[in-house]
Amino acid sequence: MARKSAVIQFSRIMKKLETVVSKEAVKASSLQPTGDFAASIIVKRTRLGYGVDKQYGQKQKFAPLAPSYIKQRKMFAGLNPLTTPKRSNLTRTGQMLDSVKAIARNGVIYIEPTGRRDDGKTNLDVAIWNHKGNARRNRPPRVFMNLSRLEFNQTVRFYRKTFTDLLRKLKVI
Repeated sequence: MARKSAVIQFSRIMKKLETVVSKEAVKASSLQPTGDFAASIIVKRTRLGYGVDKQYGQKQKFAPLAPSYIKQRKMFAGLNPLTTPKRSNLTRTGQMLDSVKAIARNGVIYIEPTGRRDDGKTNLDVAIWNHKGNARRNRPPRVFMNLSRLEFNQTVRFYRKTFTDLLRKLKVI
């Protein structure tokens, strides 16, 4: 009798688990916190002056700023308080990095700069401009919208914790 009860309980747990995995775990409301966490990692790392050239690659310091641009930043009245004229961290006004958002849709997390800047350009266009660089003008690419392997592992750990919390909320565990 006890064995039959245990089998019935296990099948109930499996049904609940199927529901969670197939529906709840990929809902936008379940993925959004993980996306927000990954976006905050990207913004923090970039403000510290590091980029990641390719997905899951190594983080590396951005190339130093040109002396002419440093001079320009010293005279710029709207320089973001989170940077200095000499720091190469993609934070002149801070608008692009402040606009980096995560959007969870159809089981996928998209992280990108959103909105328009004060100068009329879109933040996405500015991110692409930084990503490409310009060899003719001696402006190296500053790629920042990737996660390093370590950052990806951090994000996975965050999602696992969120997923465990979701299982508890649904009384699966």
